[in-house]
Amino acid sequence: APSHSDCKKTKEISRNHKIYVSDSGMLTITGGKWTTYRQMAEEAVDKVAELIAVQMGISPDEITLKTRMLEDMKADSANVIMLVMDLENEFNISVDDDVLMGIKTVGDVVDCIKGLIK
Repeated sequence: APSHSDCKKTKEISRNHKIYVSDSGMLTITGGKWTTYRQMAEEAVDKVAELIAVQMGISPDEITLKTRMLEDMKADSANVIMLVMDLENEFNISVDDDVLMGIKTVGDVVDCIKGLIK
């Protein structure tokens, strides 16, 4: 059991959450409570937007779940393939080619990742 001096730290860990990305690219969300799960999910989506922004050379603020890869971001198929490779490395997942061809929006990317990291 934690000592009395550690109680505040333990309480803090159980109420707050942290998102870590390891050197190998594994995304870990720790801590939190039921009421913070939505916030945790939003931060994971923000991480995806950040990776897309870096790949496409745009601001993450320009990206929504409805943003279309080709039409709105002017991505070509090579950009999408590179993005998926970056996401595979970041989240330690593997995306099948048939799934890759179905990616049209940022929401599709998030859904793909969600399905693979369950």
